[in-house]
Amino acid sequence: MSRQIDPSKPLSDDDRRYLLAHGEDAVVARFDERFPEDAPEEPEEFAPGMSGTGDGTGEDTEDPGYEEWSADDLRAEIDERNEQSGRTTKISKAGSRADMAARLREDDRQG
Repeated sequence: MSRQIDPSKPLSDDDRRYLLAHGEDAVVARFDERFPEDAPEEPEEFAPGMSGTGDGTGEDTEDPGYEEWSADDLRAEIDERNEQSGRTTKISKAGSRADMAARLREDDRQG
């Protein structure tokens, strides 16, 4: 991970979104156990930022909120994806934060 998170403090909303977007659900759960007063009251499957079909097909996905990420975090995510073995096309880091966020969303859609 390229983000520094202080383990002695509750998670900020931005840190929570970042960790969940990077598949670190277990880390979020540990923070929620350690700081229960700061854990979200809504169940994870109904938390803000969730999107999907909601039709029971299991295709619900979390909105990672790329627009709120810093340019450095977006570049780090793009670098991580570009390093995946077997990837034939690379995601460009050129342009604004909005441009990079749009490219990540498109990559998410393509699977």
